[in-house]
Order: sequence, then structure tokens, then C-alpha cells
Amino acid sequence: MSEYDGEPVRGLPEALPEGEHILWQGSPDWKDLAKQAFHVRAIAVYFAVLIVWALASATMIGTAMTLAVAIVALGLVAGLGWLSATTTIYTITNKRVVMRYGMVLQKCVNLPFTAIGSAGVAVRTDGNGDIPLELADKHALGYLQFWPHARAWHVNNPQPMLRSIPEAARVAALLGDALRLAKPRTIDYSSPQVTQPLEALAA
Repeated sequence: MSEYDGEPVRGLPEALPEGEHILWQGSPDWKDLAKQAFHVRAIAVYFAVLIVWALASATMIGTAMTLAVAIVALGLVAGLGWLSATTTIYTITNKRVVMRYGMVLQKCVNLPFTAIGSAGVAVRTDGNGDIPLELADKHALGYLQFWPHARAWHVNNPQPMLRSIPEAARVAALLGDALRLAKPRTIDYSSPQVTQPLEALAA
């Protein structure tokens, strides 16, 4: 039983206060998350090379064992992607971003708009994408505590990320508009800035 089983609003630790409302709520696409965060495609290529090598130089028993290990490994990694996606809920309100995630121990991270310094988006050809959030101040949670919902390689200054979400460009534009309305005099969160692809956003 999870501490969030009785949450008053799905994905949120408590009922929203007066004046706050949900703009968008969603979860990662599990297949995309398995590819981008758990690297199931790279693992498949690795085992494909091993199987080809086994066919060329090993016995049929060795090839069959390699194939069996590959199936188990890929199944486990795909399962991790599915489990991570189904236990994750991202919520954007008119005042904050809330990330509720955790396959074993669940966390709920509140990121008020005042704590967000900038946002970006990387959209893939299928429309799925990632929205990293650069925090204005150092957050108490480290990179490993955010993972896999964190931008890769930003270990010292972790950037929480809405990862592998469908229709990422639309969600980023919605977030950009909400940020611009909430902080009109500080940072320009116009939709073009927020929805431009970040080519350096590595998986």
C-alpha cells in the first residue's frame, strides 16, 4: 500500500487551494521512456551483435543461451520502463509543477513557478518529448533522487524533467504561457522560447 493511495486529487498530495487549478496532467509514454531512459534499443543492438557472433563462432546451444538471456534482459528493461511510467504522474497547475514518481518508494516534488528559472523542450519525430526545468535555486534533491525524471549529465545542478510525454510541444507551450502569466516581469517564458528544440538534450 502506498501513502498516495488515498490522495484527494490524483497525482497531488493534497487538494488544491482556492485559486489554483490543473492545466494539464499526464504520464510518460512507457515505450519512449524505455528507449530514452532505460536504453532498451541500445541493449537490443548489443545482444543482436552477440547473437550474430554466436551464430558465426559458437554452437547452437551457445546461440540459444545468448538468445534466452537477451529475451530476459530486454523484458526486464522494458518492464522497468512500463513500471516507471505507470507510477509517474506529472501535473501542471496555474502556479506550480508537481512530479509524483517512484517505482518502490514514491516521492512527490512540488516546484512552484517561483522556483523555476527556465524551461525547454526536446521533441522527437513521433511527438513525444522531454521538458527540462532549470531551477532558480539549488534544490534539496540530488540527481539520483530525480532519476529517471532528470536531464542527463546535469549531475551537480540537477534539472527535473517531464520525460517522454506525448504531445510535448503542446504541453511545453501550455507551461510557457502559464509561466509567463505568473512571472511577467522576471523571465520571458513566451511560447517560442519554451517550445524551441534543445538539440543538446541527451537521453
